[in-house]
Amino acid sequence: LCTGCRRSTTRIRLWATTGPTRPTLPLGWPPPVFGIKLLNWKCRILRVANRTKTGMASTVRVSTVIRTGFRSTRLRRWRCSFRRGLSRVRSHCIPMRMWTGKRYFLYFGAINYEAHVYLNGKKLGMHRGGFTPVQFEITGRLAAGGDNFVVVKADNTRHPDAVPTINTDWWNYGGLTRDVFVAEAPATFVVDYKVQLAKNDPNTVAGYVQLSGVGKGGQPVTVRIAEAGLTATVRTDTTGRATFTLPAKKLARWSPQSPRLYAVTVSSGGDEVSDKIGFRTIETRGQDILLNGRSTFLRGISLHDENPLIPGRARGEGDLRMLLTWAKELGCNYVRLAHYPHNEAMLRL
Repeated sequence: LCTGCRRSTTRIRLWATTGPTRPTLPLGWPPPVFGIKLLNWKCRILRVANRTKTGMASTVRVSTVIRTGFRSTRLRRWRCSFRRGLSRVRSHCIPMRMWTGKRYFLYFGAINYEAHVYLNGKKLGMHRGGFTPVQFEITGRLAAGGDNFVVVKADNTRHPDAVPTINTDWWNYGGLTRDVFVAEAPATFVVDYKVQLAKNDPNTVAGYVQLSGVGKGGQPVTVRIAEAGLTATVRTDTTGRATFTLPAKKLARWSPQSPRLYAVTVSSGGDEVSDKIGFRTIETRGQDILLNGRSTFLRGISLHDENPLIPGRARGEGDLRMLLTWAKELGCNYVRLAHYPHNEAMLRL
């Protein structure tokens, strides 16, 4: 999209991620179990703000990225590197196969910065924050026998009281910068959970499971760490929440030298979540940082959620592995993720 142009069109295919695992997002997330195609994404600049005397906007880059579960498609002809303001992204979805008794969610990994989302001409809601995920339940809003249209208005204009503020030290990429997909879930599903060593008791695993749905109360929930032979089955209270404990003496501790991860499953009714979790303790004593009770010296660097070879936001797991590999080659045993919530895949790597 050359300077002065107002429209760019790219054609992509977007498939929901499938498989036994799924991310654990702050909002909770059902596993996507089917694929859809999003065709004919269109991006149009609706407003350009704060032009300088030279005709260029201030030093803020707008770069719209459309994600898939495994790769991304950049608007390759984008050349308006210093534009900012309001843009519109439109997707045309082919008809979807929907099932009675299921719930459907439209998920965005990140939209920078203020976003207004519409489905079939009706507003789903808005979200403010360029680095946190947002999801909208679209059960009952999809056209089963016809096309579905998603429109996203994204505005990355900076303000003195926003993040980033007027003066900042990172590129303020605009638009859709992380994965977008539709997910299907049972009527009642696992929306959140926590599994970790209990505070002040490293020989016990403790946590909770939260269900969402009309039948969330009084439901059996099972937490299983099969490799260690550990299983706990509990029932949710009237709010859909259940707490549990498991013995942890058999669990090997995670460390940078031995990054042991255990396969953990959380299930209830027809829903099951699979995750890989490492168990460790961390505390301070005087000037020492203790990992699993032993003093450790931290050697690290700061990382932004960017691929410096593009440049642009990190496009997926491949880019993130590249950054972490570089850090390991420097002798780092930790990284600081500056200055905002990074892609959740980075934490899992």
